Amino acid sequence: MCQYDKIRHSHIVLTCIAKRVKTKGGGMTMTEQEAKQLIEQLRTRNIPHALVKKEHFLTFRHVLVQQEDFKHFRGVAQRGGDVVYYYMDQPRS
Repeated sequence: MCQYDKIRHSHIVLTCIAKRVKTKGGGMTMTEQEAKQLIEQLRTRNIPHALVKKEHFLTFRHVLVQQEDFKHFRGVAQRGGDVVYYYMDQPRS
């Protein structure tokens, strides 16, 4: 069960969806299904933004670039390799 955290709500959504898969280093990785769910939550404005941790980036981006509305998503790199994604009304050029 996940705890609700108002400050980092979208991060909690990211880390508490569905099942987790252990990586070689013992950490957890995101599944493609989890990435799709997170993308849908951004698209439907259920969450204003999503923090994607560095270790989840490749899986998330792989799913994201397959979306028809890919250009509506904006990723802002953070210090340390994490990315905050937003869904925009107008597609980027």
